[in-house]
Amino acid sequence: MSEHDVVSDDDLREKNVDECVKMVSDRLYEVWEKRWDECENGRVTYEFIKNVRFAEECCMFQPSLWLGYILTGHGSLNGFLYERGLSENESCACGAECEDWKHVLVECPLYEDVRNLCEWGVTVREDGSVDVGPMLDCKERYECKRVLELYVSEEKRPEVNEEIRRFLRSGRPMPGVVGTPNC
Repeated sequence: MSEHDVVSDDDLREKNVDECVKMVSDRLYEVWEKRWDECENGRVTYEFIKNVRFAEECCMFQPSLWLGYILTGHGSLNGFLYERGLSENESCACGAECEDWKHVLVECPLYEDVRNLCEWGVTVREDGSVDVGPMLDCKERYECKRVLELYVSEEKRPEVNEEIRRFLRSGRPMPGVVGTPNC
């Protein structure tokens, strides 16, 4: 068995097909989980989703494009744009040094009027670190229109394109979201 094999012939011997498939699947998830825990890439997403089985276990998880921006730290925030040479600076309009997802979500005074960390399941610890994992516990939290308003508020971020503004004003349900399971 090589180091890249997830199962050996001996592991599979005397098992039926369903047992073999489950074993291979479980072992692949173990490998993936280990890589996810140790990898340096995707750390913003890791703050929200620590378990690689999350999407499989959470059938309600159908993130919109805008939620994807928050979960990845990508999108129209100056910190992200500056890193890619798409903004002249990374500062926030409030005067903070860097406008990134964490600043906008929990610190920026420009978004204080739409911020509800308790409702979203977000906790700021005494050391300043942020626990955003519970934000995805239920559809009401992760598809909360208030999160979108916080992130792409037309009053706070006038450069957001008109299509997103029209969507937010429409009150329509999020694209790709079907039903609303209970928390």
